[in-house]
Parts: sequence; C-alpha cells; structure tokens
Amino acid sequence: MRSPSLFSAILQQQRSFIQMRIILKVVDNLGATKAMCIQALKGKKGARLGDTIVVSVEEAHPN
Repeated sequence: MRSPSLFSAILQQQRSFIQMRIILKVVDNLGATKAMCIQALKGKKGARLGDTIVVSVEEAHPN
C-alpha cells in the first residue's frame, strides 16, 4: 500500500473545517461580528466551507 504524498497531506491540513463550539468572525448586515457554531446540519463531526450551520451570536454591534 502506498503512503500519501507530502503534498496531499499538506492540502488536507489546509482545508477549512468548522468544529462545534468554535468562534467565527461574521460579516452580515444585521450587526453580528462573532458567532459560535452550535451544530452542523450536514455532518456529525463538523462542517466545511459552504455547509449550513446553526450559530449563536456572541458579539454584535447593532446599527
């Protein structure tokens, strides 16, 4: 069995993975600036870029 190359190992480490209870920077028009991921709707471990997640707003600056 062939082991994965160093290049593919580096690419896997650079992929975005959103885990539960991680604080995210948010850009929206409602004033939220930081949110915590509560649940990933697609996967059990977490979410990737473009997946739908449920968040709790931690910090906001309303207009």
